Amino acid sequence: MSVRMEDIAKILGVSKSTVSRALNNNPLVNENTKKKVLTVAKRLNFRKNYLARSLITKRTNTIGIVLPNILSSYTHEIVYGVETVANKKGYALILCVSSDDPKKEEKEIHLLREKQVDGMIIFFIGESKHCDCIWELKQDKIPFVLIDRYLKNIYSDFVVTDNIAGAYMAVKHLIKLGHKRIGFIIEPEGSTSILDRIEGYKKALNEFGIKVEKELIKTSPIRREANGYRTMKEFLLMKNPPTAVFAVNDEIAIGALEAIEEQGLKVPEDIALVGYDNLRVSHLLKVPLTTVAQPIQEMGSRAAEILIEKIEKNGITKPQRIFLKPKLIIRESCGGGKNISKRVKKVRLLINT
Repeated sequence: MSVRMEDIAKILGVSKSTVSRALNNNPLVNENTKKKVLTVAKRLNFRKNYLARSLITKRTNTIGIVLPNILSSYTHEIVYGVETVANKKGYALILCVSSDDPKKEEKEIHLLREKQVDGMIIFFIGESKHCDCIWELKQDKIPFVLIDRYLKNIYSDFVVTDNIAGAYMAVKHLIKLGHKRIGFIIEPEGSTSILDRIEGYKKALNEFGIKVEKELIKTSPIRREANGYRTMKEFLLMKNPPTAVFAVNDEIAIGALEAIEEQGLKVPEDIALVGYDNLRVSHLLKVPLTTVAQPIQEMGSRAAEILIEKIEKNGITKPQRIFLKPKLIIRESCGGGKNISKRVKKVRLLINT
């Protein structure tokens, strides 16, 4: 026979409402009473009737999170940040993966709607002009928070890093080291996070009177390490290759490093290299990577806090637009910017032999 809250209340000589509050970690119940209720509930193998509760509250106490992939430590840290807050607040997570496919992403968002989650955290990879599913969430008043990027044509909650500032500080550092030809490898998508990093890159060049050259901003149809590897090879085949390369994320930087070493060149002696994200692996590479650190876990936890507040206030909150501060982490890969002409000459010589 299943155990009811009434049974726990009778054993302890308290009201059913006190038991309910204790089980839901309500601050109105003192810690001693909570401890007694939880001890008896555990001993009797009590299980909450979530279905009955959801019929009353019209909530499922679940949050959907849509990610582009689950292979990267970047997304792992975001999920950790979200889960930490959700767990404390009594919410479970339903994880969906779009596999970098905008169409699959839209299907996952519709799936979460069918599952009747209370709200969503979305790492949106679709372009601003193709965001009907996001518009539908907004129009249907389903709480959601965008993470790592935002949409310029939809006023909504989001948590991102100040990507303009992050890219600016990385490129400015390379310029101060003496570099004037700085390549920039980006992802093929046109998300706001990528566009903001491009803006930061250009801002630093313009500030120091360095011409922005389109040929030094490159990408390929593939993503992550493979993109960095292929695009870095294209840089090395240029008549006048860059002396430093800024990668839009650490995964791309790792692919670029492989391409550089494959040509018999060295980082930072021949080419300086800077990444973005400060993934855990970045300081473990053979040449520890200079990179822009994002507060990744904080991004996840802040997104969860905003979403749960929206859920519990029935969406009656002002949209929060959070820009977190990045930080430049300087390691060996950016070099000292000396003997640039000799580096370029060496690159040409090795490429042409």
